[in-house]
Amino acid sequence: DLSWIAKKSPLGLAIMEYLIVHRDEPITTAYIRDLFWDKEKSADPAGALRTLISRFRIILKGMDPDLSKCIITYDNCYQWKTPPNTIIDLYEIQDIMDELDDADVTSPTFSKLMQQLLSYYRGMLLKDSPYSKLFSTISKSLQKRYKDYVLRYIHLLQETDQYSEIIEVYQKASCAIPFDNELNQEMQKALLKSYQLQTTKEQYKYIAQLNYNYLHINPGNQLQTLYNCSIANESALVQQYNEIQNELISFSSNAAFCCDFLVFKEIYDLLSMNLTRLKIPLCLGIAMFDASMYSNKYDQCLQEITEFKELMQHNLRKGDIMCQCSPTLFAVLLPSANERNARLVMERIQHAYYLFHPQAPLALSFRVVSLITIE
Repeated sequence: DLSWIAKKSPLGLAIMEYLIVHRDEPITTAYIRDLFWDKEKSADPAGALRTLISRFRIILKGMDPDLSKCIITYDNCYQWKTPPNTIIDLYEIQDIMDELDDADVTSPTFSKLMQQLLSYYRGMLLKDSPYSKLFSTISKSLQKRYKDYVLRYIHLLQETDQYSEIIEVYQKASCAIPFDNELNQEMQKALLKSYQLQTTKEQYKYIAQLNYNYLHINPGNQLQTLYNCSIANESALVQQYNEIQNELISFSSNAAFCCDFLVFKEIYDLLSMNLTRLKIPLCLGIAMFDASMYSNKYDQCLQEITEFKELMQHNLRKGDIMCQCSPTLFAVLLPSANERNARLVMERIQHAYYLFHPQAPLALSFRVVSLITIE
């Protein structure tokens, strides 16, 4: 448990991470002293380093005897030696990337390696470490390689019109690189090519909102141009009439209907008119994430919200309507539910979320209000 080690010896953990990152490379004790004791007040940095490593090995031994042997010393150097049966994500990622360099992009091996890479790579290396600046060069280099492979894979999929696969690749890659214009553009292109025009608009608005909320900037010009193209291409829906009609007839879902806020308002307008006439109650449920509970862990917060959206949709009834009003706010219309029943529904969703995420912070809250009350 790295969080436990970090509490016991944050400097020891940082040195261990530095040795891991510099794979198979001995680092001199003098270099480590200069790097980590530059601003430390110590009369004997060399002795302090030896004491720190000795105590840190004891901490590691308490977790696993093999771990105490992972930091080896020789010729005034320290070096990381991976214990038996231990998997280090960084090494897995580097090995996959090295294999991708030699793989034929048209071979099944390339696609298999890319799926492995998408599974392993989760974002900037050690970005939450207090010593993150020491790892920034290799972290940026690793992210650049990752992005290059992803774009190469997307272009390969474009050659065979595999737009659904491109969308899946983007969804995984955007968690690791959330504000990348090139990846967002490829996503917009894939949605347009697969005639998912409404989703194209929703995706653009979502990206625009994220850019405004976290970066306070608008999306790039190329992305805005693609969005304008999606509006101009709406006439293409006519060509898809038969396909859409067949899909509607064959479509069946046991989950709630999820839409954007504009559609949500239109549905409410229709429902309220009919339900009032039929004297059927209607309630509104609001569920909200407190993003501040995740501090600066944006990727983790985004992943939690995405998972909650799916969980919420599948824990509502068929016939309920939900939407994501903002990155952290969800709304749901509950036809035929009074306030008491609506509260039970929202409590069930909240319980399901914390059952699925027992270690999650208490960041989820909800409110219920009656829109149509039947006396």
